[in-house]
Amino acid sequence: MRTKWKIIGFVFLSCLVYFSIHPIVLDYTKPTQFPLASKQLKKEKGEMFMLNDLVQPSENMDFTIYLILNQEDNTFVKQGFKSNPILKISDQAIISNFLSEKLTYTDTDVATVQNKIVLCANGRVVLEFAVAITPNSIGIQNQETGWATFNNPQEAQSLLQKCTRYNYPILLLKN
Repeated sequence: MRTKWKIIGFVFLSCLVYFSIHPIVLDYTKPTQFPLASKQLKKEKGEMFMLNDLVQPSENMDFTIYLILNQEDNTFVKQGFKSNPILKISDQAIISNFLSEKLTYTDTDVATVQNKIVLCANGRVVLEFAVAITPNSIGIQNQETGWATFNNPQEAQSLLQKCTRYNYPILLLKN
């Protein structure tokens, strides 16, 4: 009987350690339910905007940014970033700087991007973008805004490199 409990305990602890290193993302968001007006999302080619323009943060919002990296994507994404598939930023000053970075809408589409940036306010998803990070550029895309590139990619990358590891076995995304 004791051996049975030891085996169950060992299996449980092994699973806990494994999923803390390789967390599971449970995404229950519905893109049409993000609290944004569609007219705010439509941009013209060459138009500059900031993520702050889409979110309109208020004083009582507690933001968190999750950077979800796919293992099959290029190795540059892992260089300079912590070696974990899910990274997070909860420092409000860093998030404010990131949301204030200027982007330019390019009127193009990048179909193969598998990394994501998810912005949560008070535990709920408010923005979700595919993100591509290369040595010379960083760009984001979602179905409403299309593809946009950061005007100062080095600054955006330095802000994202301040991410910390997400150390829990499950990340639950909901809106």
